[in-house]
Amino acid sequence: MPEVISNTSPLQYLYQTGCLGFLPSLYGEVIVPVGVARELAVGRELGTDLPMVEKLSWVRIRGVSNERLLPLAADLGQGEREVLALAAEPRH
Repeated sequence: MPEVISNTSPLQYLYQTGCLGFLPSLYGEVIVPVGVARELAVGRELGTDLPMVEKLSWVRIRGVSNERLLPLAADLGQGEREVLALAAEPRH
């Protein structure tokens, strides 16, 4: 199966529509950057109905190993920048 890295929005909207279970059905495992997990946690603290990705067995939360790439997309949010940085890293 292809390696999939998710941003906050797909996780949020699939969860809120009751369709989050499609992701493991389609991809097996989904990589979520630390920044995306933080964005979801902050949203939950503010009262938004969001998934707790750290409790999903098919989610792997991963940090960025090359943070030098993060400032290159300064107009994006932290989660979006980390998705791009993870996608640019060599495959494991």
